[in-house]
Amino acid sequence: MSPEQERGVVTPSADAFALGARAYEALTGALPFPTGGMMLKAQKMYRKPSEAAPGLKAGVDAVIARALEPRPEDRWPSASSFVDALSRALS
Repeated sequence: MSPEQERGVVTPSADAFALGARAYEALTGALPFPTGGMMLKAQKMYRKPSEAAPGLKAGVDAVIARALEPRPEDRWPSASSFVDALSRALS
């Protein structure tokens, strides 16, 4: 759940956050924020995907990092832009 959703505010960019969290889990086999925690999300305290799953390209880290930004305006503008960027980073 995105940080703003935890505060009761739903934004379209919450979908980008959710996709980023699911992509992180699919690529690494672990949750980015296993204990949930607003503080972890607000401070972006998670292992880089390439550290959690050696062999992933560093570009994947940047794509996931943008999806998991605490501020909605700093995330991908749409789910499709996130998916396109992740696809490019994985190829």
